[in-house]
Amino acid sequence: VEAALLTIDKTSQERDFRVPWRLPNMTLATRSAAVAVVAVVALGAIVAIGRTAPVGTNEPTPSPAATASAVPTGMTVAAFKLARDAICTEAQSTNARLAPRYRKIIDPAATAAEFTDGIAALGDFVTLSSQTTDQLAQLAVPPGLEQGQAVNLAQYRDIVAILQHELELLNAGEFADAKAVDLSTDAISRQISAWEAEYGFLNCP
Repeated sequence: VEAALLTIDKTSQERDFRVPWRLPNMTLATRSAAVAVVAVVALGAIVAIGRTAPVGTNEPTPSPAATASAVPTGMTVAAFKLARDAICTEAQSTNARLAPRYRKIIDPAATAAEFTDGIAALGDFVTLSSQTTDQLAQLAVPPGLEQGQAVNLAQYRDIVAILQHELELLNAGEFADAKAVDLSTDAISRQISAWEAEYGFLNCP
């Protein structure tokens, strides 16, 4: 965690509207690999379902002991990471389409139309972040990560609330106040990044 925080502290950050406060950092190869892993897991589930005995057949029913041994005792960190990364990969893909639009908010050369569209795209980003947080909240959490997950979700929701307030200020033309509100996400985003780095989780926008 200390190493991650040190890296973050040494990383230069744009101070003019920190939107987006989290930028996608996955390469195309990494994203493709993550999608492939999810596809393999899904295929395995389909195959497993196909092998179950249909209703009415005379195939023997597995004993309670055999059934108990086949059922996972709980969510593992590796399984949680796979499920979480799949959600974040999808969110990053959507954010990659929104980013060129909402970055116009901080582009001095942007036209009035581009600026207005940028605010609309930022609204879509806030919706995306809120929906992504809800998806993360549905995941089963492995033992030992319950507190970290709860804090992480609360931090994401804090970010969403801050950006919603920023949107209100932008729509009201109060750009200086919007910038100040945006900068308040710095400390929260660093805490989120540190927790994600500790377990090797992907960044979620």
